[in-house]
Parts: sequence; structure tokens; C-alpha cells
Amino acid sequence: AKFERILKGETFSGTREYLDLDPVLILSYFYSPIVEIDGTISGITIFSYDITKLTLAQRELFESEKNLSLSNSTKDKFFSIIAHDLRSPIGGIKEGLDYILDEDNDLASEDSREFITELKEMSIHTFDLLENLLQWSQNQQGALDYDPKCLEVSPLITETVKVFKGLTQIKEICLSIDCTADTMAFIDKNIFVTIIRNLVSNAIKYTERGGDIKILVERDSYYITVAVKDNGVGMKPEVIPFITQFEKNISTYGTEGEKGSGLGLVLCEELVLKQKGKIWVDSEEGVGTTFYFTSPVCDGE
Repeated sequence: AKFERILKGETFSGTREYLDLDPVLILSYFYSPIVEIDGTISGITIFSYDITKLTLAQRELFESEKNLSLSNSTKDKFFSIIAHDLRSPIGGIKEGLDYILDEDNDLASEDSREFITELKEMSIHTFDLLENLLQWSQNQQGALDYDPKCLEVSPLITETVKVFKGLTQIKEICLSIDCTADTMAFIDKNIFVTIIRNLVSNAIKYTERGGDIKILVERDSYYITVAVKDNGVGMKPEVIPFITQFEKNISTYGTEGEKGSGLGLVLCEELVLKQKGKIWVDSEEGVGTTFYFTSPVCDGE
């Protein structure tokens, strides 16, 4: 049909890729009728050019530009966190301590204790953010230490959640752990702890006062599956695909105005993948959220 149309005076051009060849071949072609002086068409001229190198180079350049754009967006977000999410709490801690040390302040002993407790919680939040920034930047540069060992999971989780005792008491949240004592996994201790810390922190942030958070651990022949489940505010379905995309910046305030950077879940996904696991989420607005992630069991178990 194409040649019939060419013989009627039409021209055609395009490209064709031969992906089944090794190496790949990409050709540019041009079909044109041969028109005699009297206007009759006596044949077809076909021109074909090998544009493989040019096309592959263009695609590589496009991919590099896309990665550079993403890198710049990520860098901007990174500096935004440093400028705003770190500056505000550090400034608050400084001003709070200045006020306590001021001999003219009118704080009673109980008020002073409550004020110091608030400063402590602020410092914990700031320290966690700094830890996330450090680990995320190291991972981006390929410099994050990864030293997996066969470790018992239950004591790691128990020790990690102790840092949240003050926050759970303030929000009157019941945090429970359901993990068999001898559950073992092939994990990097620091990476595993960071994942748990971020998922629990996220759950506390979005759980209403008096709510419940459960950490559940199950295992099969190949993986352990850790679930961090809350009965908090949940998420809209259209939000879920973007929660681990750093450049989207969809982090929202918690149930009591807690501010987040959006970095925690991004880091969790990267670290879970580094441990050869996977991470996913089930969430329903107004019902709650459950984050799941897997880690390999120990060889020979």
C-alpha cells in the first residue's frame, strides 16, 4: 500500500529500529517517487542512513538532562530543609534555654520542668532530622556503610521505640510490639533502626491523641515482614504514589501541628531497597495507615 501511494506521487520518511540485532541498528529512511520530465513516475528512490550512534547519544543526553534536573530539584529541597526545618527548632531551643537561664523569668518549678520537656522533644526531632539528612546524603553519594549481619529483631525494635516514650505519653498513644523473641533477619543494624524510627515517628505524627500504634513482625521462609500500623488520619488514594518522591514535597502537618520534612519516607524506601527488601503502604483516610517492609531472613534458617 505504501509503494502504491509513492507511485502516485507521495513521499515517506521515518526511522526504524532493529532492536533484535546485536548491536542495535537504527535507520533513517526516505522514500520518493522518480518523476520524469513528462510527469510520469518511473520508479522509487530509497535513501537510508545509519543514525544509531546519533540517536543513542541523543537519548543518553536526554536522560542526563532529566537526571540533572531531578538532582537540582533534590538539592533545592535539601537546602530548604536545612534553611527552614532545622533553623526553626534550633532557634526555638536556643530561645527557650535563654529564657530558662534568665534570672528574671517568672517560671515556677513545675512550669520550668514542662518547658524543659518540650525543649527535649524539640531536640529529639531535630536530631532525627539531622540523622536522616546525613544518611540520605551518604546514600546518594554511595558512601553509606552497609554491613548486614544475622541479628535478632525484637530487641532492636524495643530499644528503638524507647526514644518515643515522651511523645507517646504526651499524645496518650498506646504503642505495642508483637514480635517473636527469636525472630532473626539478615540486616544492617543502623539501617534497620533508621527505618523503624522513621516509620514509628511518622505514625505518631499522624495519630490522634489517645490512638494506637502497633508494630507487628511476621516471617516466612525468605523474609521477615514488619508492619507499623496506626489508627490515625490516613491518606487520600491520590497522595500515596508521591509520598516517597522527595521533589514533590507533599509532607503535611501532624494531628497536633507537628512539622515534617518529607525526607523520612524517602529515606525508608532507599534503605529498604538497599537491604534487598521492599516497602509498601495500605491507607484509608479517616481509618489509619499501615506501612510494611521486608528484610531477608538469615541464610540456613
